[in-house]
Amino acid sequence: MINQNETLLFNRQSGGPLHVLNCFPNTYAVGMASLGFQSIFKLYASNPNTHTFRYFTDWSENHPKDIDLMTFSISWELDFINLLEIFKQLNIPFKAADRGPEHPLILGGGPVLTANPEPWAEFFDLIAIGDCEENTGQIIETCLDVIASEAKQSNAKDWIATPTARNDGLITFSKIPGIYIPALKNKVERQKSKSSDLQMSSVIAPDSAWQDTALLEVARSCPEMCRFCMASYLSLPFRAAPLEQNLIPKADQLLEYSNNIGLLGASVTQHPEFMDLLKYLVKHPKKPKVQVASMRASTVTKEMCELLVESGTKNLTIAIETGCQRLRDIINKKLPEEFIFSACQYAFEGGIKQVKLYGMVGLPHETE
Repeated sequence: MINQNETLLFNRQSGGPLHVLNCFPNTYAVGMASLGFQSIFKLYASNPNTHTFRYFTDWSENHPKDIDLMTFSISWELDFINLLEIFKQLNIPFKAADRGPEHPLILGGGPVLTANPEPWAEFFDLIAIGDCEENTGQIIETCLDVIASEAKQSNAKDWIATPTARNDGLITFSKIPGIYIPALKNKVERQKSKSSDLQMSSVIAPDSAWQDTALLEVARSCPEMCRFCMASYLSLPFRAAPLEQNLIPKADQLLEYSNNIGLLGASVTQHPEFMDLLKYLVKHPKKPKVQVASMRASTVTKEMCELLVESGTKNLTIAIETGCQRLRDIINKKLPEEFIFSACQYAFEGGIKQVKLYGMVGLPHETE
């Protein structure tokens, strides 16, 4: 079953020898609002060696029973309950050690597993640590090699299918950068993509949480190094996509399919050419509505707010983390109080109707 409301921005392949099930352990609306999951889907579904399908907790595409590889994109710890439920629905043993050659390989990735794979390691055959843009092709090729090797071995009279035999097949994956194999405890380095590899929507999904919004990744990671921020530390170094060679062509492509543009990144407004990008979008003949992820207060200006209002933005979000300067200093949130007030002043002077502040309760050293 295909979602007829979707618009794919890439050439989806089918009929390849490797059957892949891209799983997101949450609803379709949440999964298709994730630029990370969209990117994974594109990387697999555009490869001619695969036949790729999607699986969510409330909807899935019709897929064959003989799946070779299942991938899981995990953004939140609480979604592990849904991961186990999907295993149950598809009759897959929870633990990798209990699976045999008749079961698909299970590959996990995403920020939760990159941050700390060990609490969840026993559920996965393979775990991707870090960015996936550069090693997905190698994963697909290695899967095909392993399947071919297992098929050859299974024809041998003296070969017995055991967990050990399954682990022997996994050794080949240890040659792929960033692939951790829990059964082998191999050492890996977190993978880091190039700035030119930053992502944009590969599917315009009106039924997603962002509805008809095209997503454009402006920057990855953040240069500020706040002590609590996984979004920064998991994806260092800070990378800003080139404006002329990357962001503008991608924006033009996205605007062919949607008039809503969402600019994503842990610190979007710290892109050195952010204002140039914003001006380009505001002056674009299609007059798109522009939405921006949380902004750093010290980067907010009256001109920026005026441009955002002109593009249809009505509110501004600033992550102050806490109202206490002492606590902001402890967590290395380099944000003096005057920057917060000046950002609010610029916002209202620029025509913003509402300012939203993000904060956390329960920080270390917090008092009544």
